[in-house]
Amino acid sequence: YFSSTADTEPALPESLPSDAVDLSNEAKTVYVENIKNTTEITVEKKWKDANNNDVTATKGSTISFDLYQIASTTPPGGGGSGEGETGTTTGVSYVAKCNTSIITGTFSDVAVGDTVKVSVNYTWQASSYRVAPSEWSGVSDGTGEYANNGYTYEYTCKIMSSPISFKTGDREESIQSIHCTLVEAGTSSDPDSSGSGDGEETTDPTPAEPTGTYIDTYTISNTDGWTWSKDDLPLTGTDKDNNTIYYTYYVVEHSGTNYSTSYENNGGISSGTITIKNTESDTPVYELPETGGPGTTLYSAGGLLLMAAAGRLLLHKRKKRRKEDSASS
Repeated sequence: YFSSTADTEPALPESLPSDAVDLSNEAKTVYVENIKNTTEITVEKKWKDANNNDVTATKGSTISFDLYQIASTTPPGGGGSGEGETGTTTGVSYVAKCNTSIITGTFSDVAVGDTVKVSVNYTWQASSYRVAPSEWSGVSDGTGEYANNGYTYEYTCKIMSSPISFKTGDREESIQSIHCTLVEAGTSSDPDSSGSGDGEETTDPTPAEPTGTYIDTYTISNTDGWTWSKDDLPLTGTDKDNNTIYYTYYVVEHSGTNYSTSYENNGGISSGTITIKNTESDTPVYELPETGGPGTTLYSAGGLLLMAAAGRLLLHKRKKRRKEDSASS
């Protein structure tokens, strides 16, 4: 469809795609997709005892970590740094069937074989009316829950094919947004493919020497539910020669005492969740005061009491011996 003035002859572009439609003669809905150039990275914290069982962190405790950015001329999923193992093709189309219309789009940073979290954001509190997306296809059986005070429904599943489809459970005007975040990088649906897409937990080693660009230092605490997110990180940029640069991210924790640190999904990701796992050592000592523990105060006080008691007992024995010596003489 085009507009013109009285002195301008309407003209179509010289080259048109094969599926182009002249809307002057045929009515048709045109979808214009705006691809967001920022991404969200979530960091969650898990605490384990020496037997790898989940434990609750000390009340009032906090941990800090550094966020780093890696720049590459190879897009994630294209064999370079970042999500090179997430599948054979980056980008999964979706079809959201509303009661009266259809919403289509593409999740650009995930691939077939990835485990993802699909979030449908409503303009009203969907949980109050028990409205939730249903009839999912193209994905494995997953788990769903309400978030964002009931305004969001999150469905965690594995992408089996593209496109995926689902019913939103309400009209298009009630859907504020639909987005997808990577939970765990996988492989394509080919059963002979190898990788971490089979649901097994993978652990990334602690980075020896941080590389890339330092972004900032952030803090997680139990008051935050041991979860932190940042949703304005750039996905792409350009270098001095105007070449496209793709960004991925990873974290390095400021490790504390008595715990070893490991990571999940921390090999450089463009979106999704990184897990920092602290496992208690086999021979823990006292807990540091800044994490809510008593420190050395009680141990020092106990030692002084024992020394005082021993001195008092020794003095009593000496006095008793002197009295016995005086009596015998």
